[in-house]
Amino acid sequence: MQRRACSLVLIFVASIAPQAATGQEPVEGTVLSVNGMELTVGARVQTQFNTTDVSGEPPSELDFRRVWLEVGLQVNERVRGAIQADFAGNEVAIRDAYLNIEFFPALQLLAGQTYRPFGLLEQTSTKRMLPVERGVHIRGLNAADESA
Repeated sequence: MQRRACSLVLIFVASIAPQAATGQEPVEGTVLSVNGMELTVGARVQTQFNTTDVSGEPPSELDFRRVWLEVGLQVNERVRGAIQADFAGNEVAIRDAYLNIEFFPALQLLAGQTYRPFGLLEQTSTKRMLPVERGVHIRGLNAADESA
């Protein structure tokens, strides 16, 4: 009896689980097909171009503010995974590294580190948001420059 009750609860939870709120976006980029599997490799780069007329500083420079490298794997229609590395400043972070197995449309097994959005703002892709400036050093604007 207890086993049947657990099975009914599991079926109920699986049937009401929101499939669209898993938060994993498909990787966009170059697709390589090998033995029926698809490997997708993509990247995004955020750059910043600075100019200045401050003496002793180069007149212009191009900085890579942030670089994302993404690799997605689609084994078949039920098994897929992805890994995304975020390079910003002197730090490297793994944003996503997961494997998703879909048993039924409403029952999936998700293993690994992944971002699960909560709320409308968090469900919006970072590809569609305007970038917010990070605290980077702007040449000519620090305490040593003010005293000169």
